[in-house]
Amino acid sequence: MTEVKWVGSASTDPTNASNWSTGSLPTAGDTMTFDGAAQANCQFNGTFPSSGNVHDIRIASDWPEDYTITTGGNSTINLDGFLLIAATSVINASHSLTLNFTGSASVP
Repeated sequence: MTEVKWVGSASTDPTNASNWSTGSLPTAGDTMTFDGAAQANCQFNGTFPSSGNVHDIRIASDWPEDYTITTGGNSTINLDGFLLIAATSVINASHSLTLNFTGSASVP
């Protein structure tokens, strides 16, 4: 399992590989991590990933307070493992956001 961190150095688009720490989009078995390394918001628009599922999503407690995970349209994120949200006020969905997961969720 590879940890792929959101950096947001090129834009707010998660489908742009340059915005991720590995230079590649998260794929099956990867953990998507949102933490203090972020340089911008992350705006989902549509289904992510476009095929398959990521393993986990972790939103760390050091996620910058002035950034959010947003939606530019109705969006779905598919994951096989768990969702961990350790920060507050991180999701600001102006459109529907569906999280499809088979594991568990941990939200403070």
